[in-house]
Amino acid sequence: TIFVENQYQTYLDVDSINLDLIDKQILPGYQHTLGFTITDANGIDSIDKFEFGILGRDYDQQCFIHYSPRFAIVEFDHSCFVIQPDVKVSQQQGFQTWDILISFRISWDITDIINVQEWTPSLKIFDEGQDLYLGLSLLTMFSWNLNEDIELKQLEIRQKGLVSAFNETKLWVQNDELIVLELSLGFVNYSIPVEFLPSSFTINGLIEAVSGNILTNTSISNEGIVLINLLCNETFSDSEMFELEISLLSPQLAKLATLNYQIYFDNN
Repeated sequence: TIFVENQYQTYLDVDSINLDLIDKQILPGYQHTLGFTITDANGIDSIDKFEFGILGRDYDQQCFIHYSPRFAIVEFDHSCFVIQPDVKVSQQQGFQTWDILISFRISWDITDIINVQEWTPSLKIFDEGQDLYLGLSLLTMFSWNLNEDIELKQLEIRQKGLVSAFNETKLWVQNDELIVLELSLGFVNYSIPVEFLPSSFTINGLIEAVSGNILTNTSISNEGIVLINLLCNETFSDSEMFELEISLLSPQLAKLATLNYQIYFDNN
């Protein structure tokens, strides 16, 4: 059986387009969402694909997300995104109109590549193998820059299994005492955690008396929580205290965020 469809025009409501930038910025690891509404009397499955280019129409092989409604297939640039972008399609009741949501997380691994200029994303819709030219190849209202300004904050300090401090950066310890520091990574000036930081980013601890990193047991969760086990030893200082600088290092060993502690020995 062969079905022949009448050709109806595809409409995209320009006013429905939204990209949830944060002050005209995209934050690596954070989930951003592009939304728009489309009408097609032939049904959503009659459309070949949507092409969303994060970097714009001139970079269609980088940071792209393609979605085929007919087969519910998502194709994307694996080097650009932390995880596979998520596409949700929902039909408005009683209408041949669909709301499209495309959610994505830019990878921290490509920040050095794309943190060089302002980018203007593009959205293209293809039907019968051809671009419908809906005038969306430059979404100038959603031009964006990358924000990778992050900071370390103290959450709590645990000594001998008990929470001894929350936002305090002065500590009193005994020789060979193990303390646990719990920190958070967040974007400067925003209450947004740093998420999905890859293992190529590391936590480093420096003191004057010892060359190199003194931290041997650290972890960073996908939610931006940093755990540090620190064994305090009197050899760290010629006096009764030492200053500890904790830093987040990029894969290129650049300091991205720092937090300083003053640690005093109390062996009385």
